[in-house]
Amino acid sequence: MGGSAVGPAGTGKTETIRDFGRCLGRFVLVLNCSQEMGVEAVARLLRGAASAGAWVDFDEFNRIPVEVLSVAASQIHCTLTAMRGQMTKFMFTDGRLCKMEAATVGLFTTMNPG
Repeated sequence: MGGSAVGPAGTGKTETIRDFGRCLGRFVLVLNCSQEMGVEAVARLLRGAASAGAWVDFDEFNRIPVEVLSVAASQIHCTLTAMRGQMTKFMFTDGRLCKMEAATVGLFTTMNPG
């Protein structure tokens, strides 16, 4: 389903997730998070990953503003619940019906301390 890697910069967290996904034949999207990241950007990535059965890695997830993180948490929870239930379609937090490839989708975050 995914995971969260935490550690100092330059230790290979993102590269490990990307290489592991490729070894399993998964399409891996790596998104470099920043202060400018908004709720809709997170939603689009989650809906896209769910419908394509891809892995998404939110690199440096801790850079996202707190007000966006609170909404992102509910979006991620909604997606993970659909994954656990092995659903083929689910209602996303914005009310859109979304296709789900639960067997192959993966959600990851990487964070640096501080």
